[in-house]
Amino acid sequence: MMACMMFKDVAMIKPYYVVPETYTSPLAEETKGVKDVIPMPEYKIELPDEKLVRCMAIINGRTNGEITKHDLKDLAKERNLIHMTEKRIPGKKRTKKEYSDQSDYMSLNKTLIEPLRGWRFITEAKIGTNHIISLTDEGKHALKFLGTDI
Repeated sequence: MMACMMFKDVAMIKPYYVVPETYTSPLAEETKGVKDVIPMPEYKIELPDEKLVRCMAIINGRTNGEITKHDLKDLAKERNLIHMTEKRIPGKKRTKKEYSDQSDYMSLNKTLIEPLRGWRFITEAKIGTNHIISLTDEGKHALKFLGTDI
């Protein structure tokens, strides 16, 4: 049932329950035969976006599983996990790609940090002038389960 709920969009799997023909032990631990197959209702469990899993892998790959927000921003840009915005130049008809740290941080926060915090996969702590991003235990477990092909 859990596999059907989690991978509903990935595979054509349907949940079902098999009613046994007979129970061969008093505690119903062992069964024999198939009396009926009953389709189960289909539910869905949301999985985090692939970008979030890739971001967790970046964090996990660092010493002590911690990374500064600045380094995460740079690596997220490098690996196309966040998109830079174009800034309009006054007096010019076209836009010129000018990336500011402020817009990069805004993109990092909106695209990766806030969703990962919402999943409770990361924490952010301010140490001196640095913001340190760390995986929570829940984030580490999720990465083990979801990050097999990263």
